[in-house]
Amino acid sequence: MSPQPHPLAVATARAALRWPRYSIGNLARGPVRLWAQTQGGQSFTAPTLDNAHIGCLHVPAQRSTDNAQTRKPAVVLVHGYFETKEFHLRHAAMMLRMGHDVLLMDLRNHGLSSHSAVTFGHREKHDLAAVIDEAQKRNLIGDRVVTFGYSLGASTVLQHAPDDKRVQAVIALAPFFDMRRAVRSFRKLFAPWMDHAWLMRGIKEAARQEGFDIDDTSTLDAFRRIDVPVLIAAGDKDRHLPATEHTHQLVAQTRRENIRFVNVPGATHLTIYRRRQPVLDGAITVFMGELDRMFLTG
Repeated sequence: MSPQPHPLAVATARAALRWPRYSIGNLARGPVRLWAQTQGGQSFTAPTLDNAHIGCLHVPAQRSTDNAQTRKPAVVLVHGYFETKEFHLRHAAMMLRMGHDVLLMDLRNHGLSSHSAVTFGHREKHDLAAVIDEAQKRNLIGDRVVTFGYSLGASTVLQHAPDDKRVQAVIALAPFFDMRRAVRSFRKLFAPWMDHAWLMRGIKEAARQEGFDIDDTSTLDAFRRIDVPVLIAAGDKDRHLPATEHTHQLVAQTRRENIRFVNVPGATHLTIYRRRQPVLDGAITVFMGELDRMFLTG
């Protein structure tokens, strides 16, 4: 019989699931909303299957009337743990310049979204589908999307993609392999003195109390079922989710021609998207350009 989880381990894990609501990104909400309004954007809320409400922001690309019928797929941007959608304006602006509408969302228990706990993809992948549903219902986007995520958001878009035929391609920056391995990586960086088994028992129990199983959050299982083009990238200085333990393993165990891996030299887990990365930006530009040509001729 396995040992019972220690109350302190459970409390620690529950804090990790509940605290993201207090991200500093909330402070940028007003300026970003003003920026979006100048671009013709609008905010809305998407309801989910379990009665959560997901905060969203749609920003349209500038299109002339003569190309309105060849609308490119919207790009849905999904942020990481303890962030909000306002963190990812750099890539939003890049997609807008390429002629793609942009749809940004706050993950549950982040930013303007409701519900009390993060589930590391278990429910978030369904939330992503609900956001796309609502945007289509409002006639904001067409019936094809490219999903683009970072860290927790990257794992979410990968977990979501194989079950949503509207997804035409995926860009994933620094995803985790699965939740168990992600916990191990973060513990080694932030609390190497903490016993891993002690912590995992707490996390499993905290997840059970929130209504999900951590073993239902495997990015690898979903990644193996994706049949659309994927661009996956990681920084070679990432200490939060080291590439050798996460992205390299995902790619190595899923050998397909439509998966493109980009090693971003000098990038950490945070700088891979917060700073301009010529190698990554170039790879994204090429990837999106190839998709656009495929969409226009397909």
